[in-house]
Formats: sequence, structure tokens, C-alpha cells
Amino acid sequence: MLWGCYMKKWDYVAGIIDGEGTITIVNRISKTKLNWKNRNSYCVVLSITTTTPALVRWFKVYKPQYVHIRDRNRHHAISYTLTWMGPAASRLIDACLDSLVIKKKQALVALRF
Repeated sequence: MLWGCYMKKWDYVAGIIDGEGTITIVNRISKTKLNWKNRNSYCVVLSITTTTPALVRWFKVYKPQYVHIRDRNRHHAISYTLTWMGPAASRLIDACLDSLVIKKKQALVALRF
């Protein structure tokens, strides 16, 4: 119970994505052994950056593909970036789409992609 209302799990996830997340479509260029030409592939990426270890532990249930830990120096807190790519990112975005506010347009573009 938060201020007399019940928050659903996906509402919370959407709030974190709106506040600390990034939704992008990236161009990945790779060379394969079978073909000497460059091949372009595009991928939906969802990243959440936080300085709260408890939030990182909570989000591990959603199986991020990458967890980057950045310890800059003694004047800044350690930051954690959790990243989902491709279908995993699309599934997580789709699950909380109705609750997104700030990043709803980016989410719709990413899901149409």
C-alpha cells in the first residue's frame, strides 16, 4: 500500500523505466565468415541505470542480459546499468506499456520496429 493505493508490479517497472531507463534502437554492424560484406542488424535495447544495489537485485528476476558496474571514483556512487536486448527488451517493454508515461512514445516506436 502506497498512499492508500495498490501498485501493481508492472506499474513499478514502468515507473523505473520512465525515471531511470533508456529505450533505443541500435545499429549493430558485424562481419561474418560466410560473407565478406558488412551486415547491418538493428536491435531494441532497454537499459536501466541506478546507484541502488537493492533495485539491481530486484530487477535480476527479469534476467538482464548485461549488468555493467561502474565505479568512477570516491566522489561518485557506484552505478549499475542493467541491459536487455532484442526480444527480451521488447517483452519487458510490452509488459509495462500501459503504465509508461514519459517514455511511452519511445516504447511504441520500439515495439513497432
